[in-house]
Amino acid sequence: MNMSNFLFQNVAYPLFNTRVGWYINKWMNPSGQAPHTIIDEQNIVVDARIRIQPVAIEVDNYAYIIADLAKHTVLLVDPADPERVREVLKATYSGFKVAGVLCTHKHHDHSGGNHAFKGVPIYGGRGEKVPYATHEVGAVGGEVFTLGRIRVTAYLTPCHTKASVMYLLSDPLTRPVLFSGDTLFQAGVGKFFEGSASDMLAVIDTINTQLPLTTLLYAGHEYTLANLEFANTVEPNNPHIEAELARARARRDHNLCTAPSSLVIERDTNVFLRARDPRIALALIGDEEEAMDMPHDQVLALLRRLRTAFRVGHDGKDGKKEEVPPPVPARAMVEEKPHGGAPVHAGVPEGGKSMTWEEAAVWAASK
Repeated sequence: MNMSNFLFQNVAYPLFNTRVGWYINKWMNPSGQAPHTIIDEQNIVVDARIRIQPVAIEVDNYAYIIADLAKHTVLLVDPADPERVREVLKATYSGFKVAGVLCTHKHHDHSGGNHAFKGVPIYGGRGEKVPYATHEVGAVGGEVFTLGRIRVTAYLTPCHTKASVMYLLSDPLTRPVLFSGDTLFQAGVGKFFEGSASDMLAVIDTINTQLPLTTLLYAGHEYTLANLEFANTVEPNNPHIEAELARARARRDHNLCTAPSSLVIERDTNVFLRARDPRIALALIGDEEEAMDMPHDQVLALLRRLRTAFRVGHDGKDGKKEEVPPPVPARAMVEEKPHGGAPVHAGVPEGGKSMTWEEAAVWAASK
């Protein structure tokens, strides 16, 4: 682990999770600021008289309003900017009663508005110590409870934080809806702040085996375009990624929200969900025999590290590309193409050589 990562893990991150961190987050992201992204009808689902609407808050977060049009009640997901959420409630759901808050994890950009809903049932992960939570829920295989007419399954997903939760809403919805917080994104996954690649692999196995393919996905941040650009470097000839990337670019060019996705789409475009597929390992290290031997959690660890390097290389301060000098093939992730678009494919760096999976794992673990 290098010094910057050591300081982050042992100083900055613990501080972020304290009350001081809450004040810092509120200072950086004042309540009621203008939404960062436009929400239109493509982002809103209406099913069985239940309306699901994203609310753009903070820098790139999403809160969600789940409105029961029959009962005139709403559930809120991660309402970290209560002022902004209440503006939308007043404009669109005047007279609706807030019946509950579903909080995916403790980080302030998700839980920082819970204090504004005292007296309302607030749900958080079992053992997560979500601020102001009145109910702790979640099991690895899913814990089921009911809020009003809605069946909710809380999946404990330890990795991003030790007791993050994803909430799956089903009956009476004809199509399940997953609120994944910072565990699962469109075409990506969250950072492993309090867990390991093995933990995330277990979460991915749950997603792949227990959740219906028809499930709609609403994540905690607008990271879709960067995630798809990264996925396109891993699988540059994947037509599903190319199609979703074109759609995301068209949406983001007009500052429009990209949600929701679906697990059908994610199975084809989210390289993290296919960490057990040897073709992903082959794309990363460029050697077929080594790819077959590479443990799946190491594939996932390398993917996550490469995604972080890709983010730094593309989203540096003041819009300037920062230098990131990891070894081949990871180095290729931050080299620009001649047209200035996505980086070159990870497995085929010009003039480079492939790494063994052990070399890749050692490099990823050291960062």
